[in-house]
This record gives sequence, structure tokens and C-alpha cells, in this order.
Amino acid sequence: MPKTINVLFLAAEADPFIKVGGLGDVAGTLPRELRALSTDELKVDVRLVLPYHAAVKAENLRPVEIFSLPRGDSEVGAETFETSIEGMPVYLINGDPIRASGSVYSFDAKLDTEKYAFFSLAAAELPKHIHWQPDVIHANDWHTALSLYANLTKRWESGSKHVAGVISLHNLPFMGAEAGAALESYGVKLAQTDLPDWARVLPLPLGMWASDAIVAVSPGYANEILAEEFGCGLQGFLSLRRDSLSGILNGIDAVSFDPATDKALGVNYDLERLKLRAENKELLQGKLGLARNPHIPLLGIVSRMDVQKGVDLAFSALSQFPGGHPRHGRPETRRVRARIAESVPRKNQSRNPFRREPGAPDLRRGGYTPDAFALRAVRSFADDRDAVRMRPRRARGGRLERYGRSERDRFCFREGASHVADGRDQIGDQDARRSGEMVRASTQRHEPRFFVEGFGEKIPRTL
Repeated sequence: MPKTINVLFLAAEADPFIKVGGLGDVAGTLPRELRALSTDELKVDVRLVLPYHAAVKAENLRPVEIFSLPRGDSEVGAETFETSIEGMPVYLINGDPIRASGSVYSFDAKLDTEKYAFFSLAAAELPKHIHWQPDVIHANDWHTALSLYANLTKRWESGSKHVAGVISLHNLPFMGAEAGAALESYGVKLAQTDLPDWARVLPLPLGMWASDAIVAVSPGYANEILAEEFGCGLQGFLSLRRDSLSGILNGIDAVSFDPATDKALGVNYDLERLKLRAENKELLQGKLGLARNPHIPLLGIVSRMDVQKGVDLAFSALSQFPGGHPRHGRPETRRVRARIAESVPRKNQSRNPFRREPGAPDLRRGGYTPDAFALRAVRSFADDRDAVRMRPRRARGGRLERYGRSERDRFCFREGASHVADGRDQIGDQDARRSGEMVRASTQRHEPRFFVEGFGEKIPRTL
């Protein structure tokens, strides 16, 4: 009999069931790749657990179990369902806290922490209800981090079997703001930790503290978060955990993104037919209303318009070349792009996922593309550098608050500070109020797409 390692893999999103961003790509492929490592001597049994979001696409679901979690003086029910993909069991957890929010992520910090506290605690209880004992619980980001803390405290209280905890850090600045009320309502007891005082009631720091291993999404990121600029106030704690901190570079899905079979491309190509790429370029130029000129290179960016993604570096480089500007994003990047556009007119184009294109969902009727909110989520950081030097201000959805001590900690803000209330919100109050209902209606997957004629030859792919 081969030795078996059982891994319970938890995430807020996973392709193809539900995908908002890069976490969905990783959580959708990594568990299956881990299972593929099985040999005659070692079996890796990975099972994926997701919240049953309203927009989840799943077939052949079967009910598994209904159990309850204590919450205050009452209980809240957790409903579990099972499906599979490529032979891997996938469990979906539902309940009132998940149904209360139609989106994967909302702009209401308390709503999100209630939902993901419930999900994390329910996921930690799931193994005993499916009669399967994990050897490892693998959490991803703050949404599932509390499961690791619950796993540790349960072992302290009941003397249960040691289950190793691993947490992957995809985005350290998002820690689970305003979680205190949710933790208290679910009876989560706070232990004495070596975390900073402000971090002792936040899911991500608690999960990191309780984990056996902390894994960043690249060796470079693992080093960056040890420094003040990107450590978000946790660099001291992470330095103490240096021996259990590592970085593993995210891989590439060579199947979904194979240009020989990718249905998102107008014309497929491979190594023997590279010249066909030119046809995709011409199709894209025509679709965007640009000059169909094979001699003008085409540069594409598929990204949130945020400095965390390096778009400030891209615009800085573009200022040195003939080019153009996308017309969305933060004020300082808009100013840079405006200057570029003035110098090179009619050679730029962009697509805003909030503007209705022919055949796209109508946002006014509640239609929503889950990935589109990523453009708005950029405001969970600062609107500009000046905000870092100012006193914390009230913002819709939370407080703008710096965790670190350096003015360079412009990435380390509570995600509750989603829209700074200073009149510069280009999306508007009405859309912000609709964000919960908008997400229910669509299963399409889009990212903001920005295309600039200037240099480069890469054809962007619609996710």
C-alpha cells in the first residue's frame, strides 16, 4: 500500500468554478497538479473546498452534510455539497453569511469578514463530517487563514492529531479588516501571540502565526515582505519566522494558455506557424479602432490599473516611446497617460469593463463580470502618494489607515478603505451601492484590457 498524504486545500475562488483574479488560477490548477505528483509509493490526495458563491458554476452537485457552528447565543447552519473535477473531490460550503453577499469580494469589510470567518471555521470542521482526516490544511490569503488558527486552537483544547498548516501569501496587504466582531461572535479565543497589537484580531496574521509554513508566491516576494516597504507592519514578525518562510514561483498553465488551442484567439498558431500571430494583431487593431499597420508594434496590458501591478513603471517607460494611454486608474497615472496621449494622439485605445460593449451585460440591470470589480479594488490602496502623508481619513467602506512606519508603505492599507471620499471616485456612489447585486448576474470572465500601440508584439488574452 502506498503512503498517503491528505491535503485540504481552501480558497475563496478557483477556476473553473469561480474566478476573479490570479488566486482563482492558482487554486484551480495547483491542487490538481499536486494530485498528479502521486506515484506507486506515495499518493497525494488533495481535496478542494470553496464557498458556494452565487456565481459558482458547478455540475453534478450532491448534498453531503448539514452541520452548525455556534454564533453568539444561537447557531448558524453550514450546508456542504460535493462535486469533482478530473477525479479530485471539490466541496462547496454554503450558509446565511455566504448567501448574504452576492459577490466573491465586496466593498463591505464587515460583510466579508463575517462570510469568510464562517467559511474558514466551517471548512476546518468539514473533515469530520466527510470522515476524512487531512494531514495538511493549505489556506490561501486572509479569506481562509482563520481555518489554520482554528486548527491549532482545536488541537490545544482537545488534544487532537497534529494537522500541519500551510498558508500561501498572494497579497499581504489584504489581512481581513474589521474582523473583531466576527471573531467574537463565533467564539474565537485570541491567544497570546508575538504579532503586533493591531494584527492580533486580523485573520491573515492569525493564520500566519498558527501555520507551520508560510509560502509566498515567489522567492522575490518572500524577501520583499521581510523589509519595511512591503512588510505592511509585519516585517518584524516575518523575520522571526524566516525559517518557516519560503517563496515558490507560480507556474504557468500551459494547457489553458496554449496558443494552438486557445479559443480566445482569433487565429491559433504554434511554433511551426508563428507568422499567423500577425493575423491576431490585425484583428485586434481593427477591433480597437486602431490603424491596421503591420509595421507598428502593439503593446498590451491585462491588469488592474494599480502601482502594485507595475503599471506606473509601464507608463514611465511609455513616456520614452511613441505610444498612448489607457484612460482609467488612479489620478497620478491618469496625468502621466494624458501627457503621453497629447504627444502621440490617435495611437492608443483602452477597454473599460464597466462600460457596456455590444453583447456585454448591462450594469444598469444588475449584470456584472466578476473580474471587472478588480479595477475598482485598486482603491483599496491610496488614491495617490499624498494620501500616505495625510492623517487617516474616513472613506466609504472603511478607514484609510497605514500599518507601517514608512511613507513608502503605500500598499499597506486596510482593504476596507475602498473609495477615498474626496470627490475623485470615477465610478460613483450609485455603482458602489449596486456592487452587491451586480455580481449575481454574470458568469462571464473578463479583465480590464488596455492596448497601446508603441512597442512590443505580445497579444493579450481575454481571461
